[in-house]
Amino acid sequence: LKKNPLTRDIPVIMLTAKAQDADVFRGWQSGVDCYLTKPFNPMELIAFVKRIFKSLEEDGEGERHIVALQKFVGFVMMVLAWLQLLVAVSSGSEADHMPFVYYFIGLVIFVNGTVNAWYKYPIMAAASLSGLTLIYHIKSIGSAMRWEKGLVVYGTIIFIGIYMFITPKPARRMPPSDPPV
Repeated sequence: LKKNPLTRDIPVIMLTAKAQDADVFRGWQSGVDCYLTKPFNPMELIAFVKRIFKSLEEDGEGERHIVALQKFVGFVMMVLAWLQLLVAVSSGSEADHMPFVYYFIGLVIFVNGTVNAWYKYPIMAAASLSGLTLIYHIKSIGSAMRWEKGLVVYGTIIFIGIYMFITPKPARRMPPSDPPV
C-alpha cells in the first residue's frame, strides 16, 4: 500500500498477533502508521486513530484523503446506480428516478475529486443540469423510458472506452527495488 502512489496516503493500522521484535520492526519499516499487538487495549487503538487524524490535519494531508474519499464515494454511487439501470435496460423492467439521482450525484462528487483543471466546474454544472432535467422528465412521466436508461448505460460505456483507449496516459515510472538485505 505504501509503495503505490494511489494508496500510499491511506493510513495503515496493523493489528496483529505477531509480537516478536523482528515482526514489529518489519511492520514499522514497511511504513505502517500504527503497530498494535494482540491482545490490545481499545483505548490505545482509539488514541492512535485520533493521532493519525490530527497529524493529517496538521500536515495538510487531510485534503488528499478527502479527495480520495470523494473519488471512491462518487465512483461507488455511479457504479451502483449504473448497475440498477443496466438491469432495467436488459430486463425491460421499469426504473424510477432514484438511480438517476444517485448516478448524477456520484458523477458530480467523482468529478470534484478527480478533475483539478479550470473546466471542473463547467463539467459539474453540465452534469447537474442534465441530471436534473432528466430526473424532472422521468418524474413527470412516472418511470424512465428505455432510451433514457440506455442513454446513461451506453453513454457511460462509451465515455469510459474513450477515456481508457484514446486519452494519452503518462508514462509509469517503476520505483527501484530495494536491494536484498
